[in-house]
Amino acid sequence: MRAFLSVMSHYSVLTLKVITQTENVNIEFEDLVEEKVIWYFGKKISSLVYYAKTVLNKEDDKPVCPKCGHSMHKHGYTNPIKVKYTSDNASRPTFILLRKARYACDFCHRTMQMEASKLIDKFKSISLRAKHYILSLLTTEFSMTEIARQATTSVSYVLNVLVNSIDPYNLSKYDNLPKHICIDEVRVINRVCNFICCDAVKGTIIGVLPSNDGKSIIEFFQKFPLKVRQTVETITMDLNISYPNIMRRLFHHAALIADRFHLVKMLHSALDEKRIEVYKRYKKSNIEYKVLKFYYKIFHKFEDDLDSEHLKQWYRLGSTPYTELELLDIGLNCDEELRIIYDLVQEVRGALTEYNYLKMITMLQEYTVRKSNLIIQRREWSTKNGKKNTYNFNDYYPKELQENPVDYKFSTFMRKSNYDLVINAFKEEYKDFTNGKIEGINNVVKHLKSNAYGFKLFDNFYRRVLLKINS
Repeated sequence: MRAFLSVMSHYSVLTLKVITQTENVNIEFEDLVEEKVIWYFGKKISSLVYYAKTVLNKEDDKPVCPKCGHSMHKHGYTNPIKVKYTSDNASRPTFILLRKARYACDFCHRTMQMEASKLIDKFKSISLRAKHYILSLLTTEFSMTEIARQATTSVSYVLNVLVNSIDPYNLSKYDNLPKHICIDEVRVINRVCNFICCDAVKGTIIGVLPSNDGKSIIEFFQKFPLKVRQTVETITMDLNISYPNIMRRLFHHAALIADRFHLVKMLHSALDEKRIEVYKRYKKSNIEYKVLKFYYKIFHKFEDDLDSEHLKQWYRLGSTPYTELELLDIGLNCDEELRIIYDLVQEVRGALTEYNYLKMITMLQEYTVRKSNLIIQRREWSTKNGKKNTYNFNDYYPKELQENPVDYKFSTFMRKSNYDLVINAFKEEYKDFTNGKIEGINNVVKHLKSNAYGFKLFDNFYRRVLLKINS
């Protein structure tokens, strides 16, 4: 093995010189390359070993003493330093046994050693290339232990590289903000909701806070001057109860937009709530039960997109073929309120697709009339039954005086803090602004959190998210 490596040593050394970019710097490699067992971080590692030493640059003359200014003469070499290096084949551990040249002053006898700044930092034993390789692995979803194993280093060094590579709280210089912002919350550690905001166009993270309470959000954004905050044009968010008032206080000129995905999701959840209630009335052998439970996706489609011509055999409905539209009719005929809710959801989705905010305003006004009539009926019922009419709980009243699930969602839309957000979501001028970017970031955060087996400190997790997203 030693003879074979000696034959290939010239090629290997030249290759390493090119990789390390030290051909014309102050490192001189020997022709010997060995494969030997090295004791490293408490383990015996079979690795490839190169031998090198530092020399003066070709352009430099004899070094000058930094203390007295006199010339210096060569004074031997230091003991070899095991420099961990990452070669092109990262799975094979590679080390450079580096000896640093020493020089002594002719006058004051002060000594100094010649550093290899292109290969390794001063007082370090891991090469800059290995450090960059660890940084590239930190942008993936590997755990810290797996990164240390691939880079043949310790977990503490990987954590040290992560901490020194980025300061999460100096990410922004607080002198600019993007024109379009997304805000949301995500759970990172300890089941606590963390506030996160990003650029709605580029998808880069602006900041992540350990908590989503109003005080923390206000303190974070108040670090940006008022003139900077006034440049923000749009802020996209879900219908969190506290976000709209906080954003209006901080960004006076920004238009607040409700995310359309969350609006549709709220309506579909209301429809599913009623659908589940209806199919529980039937036996499991009934066709109504099977249609409502197993073919729920048909109720989530646009009615115009359903196939009304081609008969199809359905797996759970026996040998009788049905079209998609026929299945829809079977389900909606089970309950009149379910049909009303389905029609309301279709109207809202149609207005959202056409960006017809006037139609949505009309629907909310019609809901206001229904709500007023319902309140009158509830008061009459309370007076007749000797009940106090101070309750606003939907389940407190009999079934015929309860709001259907979609009207209950409309009450959220009609809330004073949410009304303009919902209407802006139906305007065509804001059609390009959604929470898509921040939802993608949240997905990355969840994958990183699960694959990395969690993090004890929020700051370290925040650093990894920034390296993953903003790099």
